[in-house]
Amino acid sequence: MLDIMVDKMTPEPMINLKTGDKILIHLLEHQPGHIDQFNAPMSIAQEGIAKAIGINRTHIPRSLKKLVKKGMITEKRRHVPGARRKRKVYYLTTQGLERGEITREKLLKRTILVKTENKYIERNLQDISRELPDDYTTLDLWNSLTLVGIVDTSSLTKARDLSRKYLIYPDNIPWNKHFYGRKKELITIKQQWKDGRIRLFVITGIAGIGKTSLVIEAMKKLKDSTYIFYHRFKEFDTLRKMGKKFSSFLSAIGYPGLDDYLDSTVALDISTALEIVLNDFRNLETLVVLDDFHKCSTRISSFVKEAFRKKDYLGNVRFMIISREKPLLYDQKSVVVDKSVFEMRLEGLSPSSSEKMLKENLEAELPDLKTIHAMTEGHPLLLELLSLGDEKDPLKGGKMNITRYLEDEVLSGLKDESNQLLRRVSVFRRPFKSTAIRTDDGPIEGTLQSLTYKNILLEDEGCFEMHDLIRDHILERTPEEEKSFNHLIAANYYKDLNDSEAWLEATYHFIQAEEYERAFEMVKEKGGSIMEKEHFEEFREVLEIIDEKIESREVKAQVLHFKGTIYIYWLLFSQAVECLEEAIGLWDNLGEKEKMAEAKKLLKRAQNHYLY
Repeated sequence: MLDIMVDKMTPEPMINLKTGDKILIHLLEHQPGHIDQFNAPMSIAQEGIAKAIGINRTHIPRSLKKLVKKGMITEKRRHVPGARRKRKVYYLTTQGLERGEITREKLLKRTILVKTENKYIERNLQDISRELPDDYTTLDLWNSLTLVGIVDTSSLTKARDLSRKYLIYPDNIPWNKHFYGRKKELITIKQQWKDGRIRLFVITGIAGIGKTSLVIEAMKKLKDSTYIFYHRFKEFDTLRKMGKKFSSFLSAIGYPGLDDYLDSTVALDISTALEIVLNDFRNLETLVVLDDFHKCSTRISSFVKEAFRKKDYLGNVRFMIISREKPLLYDQKSVVVDKSVFEMRLEGLSPSSSEKMLKENLEAELPDLKTIHAMTEGHPLLLELLSLGDEKDPLKGGKMNITRYLEDEVLSGLKDESNQLLRRVSVFRRPFKSTAIRTDDGPIEGTLQSLTYKNILLEDEGCFEMHDLIRDHILERTPEEEKSFNHLIAANYYKDLNDSEAWLEATYHFIQAEEYERAFEMVKEKGGSIMEKEHFEEFREVLEIIDEKIESREVKAQVLHFKGTIYIYWLLFSQAVECLEEAIGLWDNLGEKEKMAEAKKLLKRAQNHYLY
């Protein structure tokens, strides 16, 4: 390799690639293995080609038409994962393949000047391309060159901005205002982080034990050297919602592939999404934190499990999973033999840390810190609740276990209206507004604020939410009849809102109240609107329950009708055909001619493999 100063040499002008040549090189590097395969990648459709070569989508058909006319490429119509209808895709002919290879080889053999800190080095483009990550194409390299054949290697990563400050997503992560103890745990995580074999950290423990606080404290130590994605699951999260957040994170660091894919499809294909994620993630020092993992759906869990199985392809990406229970993502071999998984079950705070936390949060003196620690087992939430208890005698003898403490010290000290309100709101699985629980019993705002002040309810932007530990405790002790009544209050609130997610939530609460007929009425009336907003996963679960609980040909027909529609959107056409054929027979027996005609149209779509 020859070191030279730029004023000692004038490199040759670079090859002037025409649009047609760029298309041939792009197709050369993105051709599928077989031209007759059922699906084709978006990269060989017009949108993918236009994006790769950097021209407007409306200008690409003219250039493609010229290449077809010259016999360089051939045009086919294929299913493209994520597209709602078949798309035109393009394959190289033998002549186009030869032309593309010759053009690319000619380009890569060119010697150019590479800019370093204070000098330029003469190098071969082929050598440079071998040092770039696998997802960089020949066109990426060509686009980085100046007209006189000088390349600044920093320009290759400029679009992705990899040299900037490491990004944390979202930017409103709830950093700890106070953090107590856990020195041993933090040291252990730091040591395991340095072990290059560890790809997955699993932090488990009971609700409120401080799992999230520990991981967030660990994140503080990594935020200046690692990209961080954090997501806290809710029961109603879907794979698409999760994917949109994750695609926003990738787009922010220069990888828009997943975002583009999700915008182009209503039928999320896990294999395609995973392939995009694996490709984008390569060579990124990244931490993915998945909090409250026990709440995620089976489909999300399956996606994460599949991603972890391909951990060898993820380079420097690591996962931290926070959960109440051990996730079913790996076997014990990964922990003991491969050592790719590190498990930590979090226990309570040490006596000294518990004492420090109490002294900083409690104005009154507590007489027996040993008893307090034995009673709470160092549970941070219980310690926090204790600091808000009766300052005269918060311990009541100091021998209560966690359950009795919640019952006797947190809940029994509340007024009747507070206990009744807590039982009412314990059925909500989403943050709720005060209007959701208002009845004729009188004003509730004062009671809500009182419970928020005591940390029994959490408030954020006018919405309230109960901590899981307290909610589970109250639900277990609420009489079934009262629980059903509270579910009906929630259901009637949600059904009157003009929102598809709210209607779906109404069906959930009707089902929990065992009002299956009313749930079915919601499904019949609002099912189409719910599916228009792509709540397919949750809606299918509702359909399965209703089908199981109500023995009726009408219910069976409607459930099969909706399931067939869902399968079409998911591109599962054989399943759609099976459901719709059975639905048509039932509609015919019921004399529902309009429903039967509608189902027949859907069946034709499924048989012909198209969405619209």
